[in-house]
Amino acid sequence: MGGSLLTGLHIALSGLEAQQSVIAVTAHNIANAATPGYSRQVADLAPNPPYSPPSLDQGNGPQQFGMGVTVAQVKRQSSQFLSLQLWDTQTQVGASAQQSTTLGQVQAMLNEPSNTGLNTAFDAFWNSWQNLSNDAQSAAARSQVVAAGQALATQVQTVSGQISGMQASLDASVGQTITQVNELTSQIAGLNQEIAAATAAGQNPNDLADTRDRLIGQLAGLAPVGVTWQKDGEADVAVGTVQVVAGPSSIQLLGTPDPSNNNFLKLTWTQVGIPASIGGGSLGALINLRDQIVPGYLAKLNTLVAGVATKVNTQHELGYDATGVSDATVPFFGTGGAVTAANIAVNPALTANPNLLAAASTATAGPGDGSNAVAIADLQNARFLGAGTQTPSDAYASLVGGVGSDAAAADSAQANQQVLQNSIQSQQQQVSGVALDEEMTTMVEAQNAYAAAAKVSSTIDTMLGDLIGMVQP
Repeated sequence: MGGSLLTGLHIALSGLEAQQSVIAVTAHNIANAATPGYSRQVADLAPNPPYSPPSLDQGNGPQQFGMGVTVAQVKRQSSQFLSLQLWDTQTQVGASAQQSTTLGQVQAMLNEPSNTGLNTAFDAFWNSWQNLSNDAQSAAARSQVVAAGQALATQVQTVSGQISGMQASLDASVGQTITQVNELTSQIAGLNQEIAAATAAGQNPNDLADTRDRLIGQLAGLAPVGVTWQKDGEADVAVGTVQVVAGPSSIQLLGTPDPSNNNFLKLTWTQVGIPASIGGGSLGALINLRDQIVPGYLAKLNTLVAGVATKVNTQHELGYDATGVSDATVPFFGTGGAVTAANIAVNPALTANPNLLAAASTATAGPGDGSNAVAIADLQNARFLGAGTQTPSDAYASLVGGVGSDAAAADSAQANQQVLQNSIQSQQQQVSGVALDEEMTTMVEAQNAYAAAAKVSSTIDTMLGDLIGMVQP
């Protein structure tokens, strides 16, 4: 066969076919230049095996002739190292973003500082007692105390209900995220099966691998993932310490109501039957916010409200009403049971008859005595909260400041993690991204190579025509 004209045609044909493949791959890159998660592909050209194969009985002279070019493979430009780093930052961003959003909402519920927040309601309540002490016989002043107490109770109940509602909303989001996790793990397992089949057939399933990486990235935003690549192209995925995707198989995440935790969803892995410990991502943040952070705020509010109600009730029961009758059995808040932020209310007996308010300290001081009202007003500056170190204003400021500090920390963490993620994405883009200028250069090179191969083919065709013409009779 050697250096015959037919060999030349075969070589020219290989060049035409190879450059067509290069142009097709380049066109695919250009078409997907803006596709999220797409990795640039490269047609890896290699020479065909020479003719003839090396052997011991070959004679002198040129023994091997090149046989043209072939597309050895279409490679996907990607870095597993950068992918792992990116998925880790996606987990961190998912967690900090969820915390930032939720804590921002809690801040809005407290609405401080403002003229309509709980702090203003407390001030109005203490001021109403001070006004009553100045004119204990005034029916308007007594009604003002009851109204201020009712306004404070309503405001506290509203905030408490909103925070409790936030827990329920977080639990609903946990349920939605469970569904997303299960959908993603199932899709990743399905792609593993397709990729393994394509790999076994000697193909490079580049686009399928891109899709799988994108889905793993989405899963990483929900929960921390660990990925192990197999020789057949499959990717095994673990969430925490549990392998949730193994080749073409996946296990499901289940959420069941937990009676010991307000019937909020408790997570388990169904097939392995063990609790699911999600320590990061938006799902981990949702669980931590639902079970730890938000209940902590509610507990602080309950401690504040219960402490104030107890002190006010105790002082009120030491006083006497407008007719000189002892109020020893008439609490200001509630009717004798435990007072919480959810149930705080002014005693209905006082709302029906403000004259029952215990403004006086003694039965004989007369209807104008407001000394007990002063004692109640002075509770504003008394340190009976926080183990005797905080006034009511201090305790509430600590609650508001804690929420603000947590929200600021979450915002800062999200910003920092976002910067890191952007940096890794930039590095990944340098490896996997499509540069249109580079693709155009590749296309021009392939076009010129194709034209040259076509010229070779045309030249050989002419030579063959001349040769045939020579041998014709």
